[in-house]
Amino acid sequence: VKVEYVWGGTLGLGPHEMPLLGQRDPGVWYCSGFGGHGLGVTTMAGELVASGIASGGQDTRWKLFQDKVPLGYAGYPFDAVGVQLVCWLFALVDQWRALWPSRR
Repeated sequence: VKVEYVWGGTLGLGPHEMPLLGQRDPGVWYCSGFGGHGLGVTTMAGELVASGIASGGQDTRWKLFQDKVPLGYAGYPFDAVGVQLVCWLFALVDQWRALWPSRR
């Protein structure tokens, strides 16, 4: 099968591997860090934040998630380098498997 398109963009992956959603300041909302969590969690978080915005803050279900993971930087000096190295490793493994498929 020939691959027609490959996305090589940046993943929103936090060091704690949990999505971040909530309200930073009045009128400033955030919803990010979904790398690897799939569409279900992304959709749920988007709906919670949208409902909080549309209701003028009356719908507070998003607050169930806001305080579970701190918004501040939770990493170490080499986190970005480490994540990039892991991504390159996965890309190398994918190339290896494409060139030399297993004989199962």
